[in-house]
Amino acid sequence: METAVTYTRGITETLDVSLGVPYLRNRPGLKDPITGEHDKNTSGMGNTSISAKWRFFDNEASGTSFAIAPEILIPVSSSRQRDDLGAGRVSGGVALLLTQEVPFGAVHVNLGGGKERMRSLRNVENPGDRQSAQSNRTTSFSVAPVWEVTETFQLALDMGVERVKEGKVTYEDGLGGEDMTRSLSRTGRFVGLGAIWTPHKDVDLALGYFRSKMNGSNSHAVATEKEDSIRAGVTFRF
Repeated sequence: METAVTYTRGITETLDVSLGVPYLRNRPGLKDPITGEHDKNTSGMGNTSISAKWRFFDNEASGTSFAIAPEILIPVSSSRQRDDLGAGRVSGGVALLLTQEVPFGAVHVNLGGGKERMRSLRNVENPGDRQSAQSNRTTSFSVAPVWEVTETFQLALDMGVERVKEGKVTYEDGLGGEDMTRSLSRTGRFVGLGAIWTPHKDVDLALGYFRSKMNGSNSHAVATEKEDSIRAGVTFRF
């Protein structure tokens, strides 16, 4: 489950900047094919994001607009990275956004890519054991129609695909055992249904349910992971 608070500031009519602060709660997941360990229940603050959105094309007659949205992720601590709450080194990405107005509302198309950079970690119980630093690359494509039910209430459907290419990571055994190295590729699909309520022209409250399915493989194992999540967010406009 993820809850996020986002502050958005309009610099000009075509440029917005945002600050996002997420809080995550993770449930136990799959057994790691390399380490043999299961994910555990963890919760805490994730990567704070600093992003911008520049609308460089806007045709009012056709209702078509294009925007580019770069984002920088502030690193989390080693302990939070270990708890799968975020990346321990500066990360980021960029997305190309297409918005097309339609009779029922709008359709948003998103093509994005990013890089997640993990820091090197040592085992808390056995300091001699070490996991090397890692960089993961992500590409995604999604389509999201939004229905304007009323002036203050919207429903959104978000559908997309994602590919994650994890960089090579090495697990070093400080007791002289065999070191392990892996490089994992994952592909998946996701779908989400959300509602957005605007009680005030400058405030949005959002709640959504998302389901994703990721297929991962490496030289050691092939695994399929399914995840259901509930996400909530608050956006203030000034």
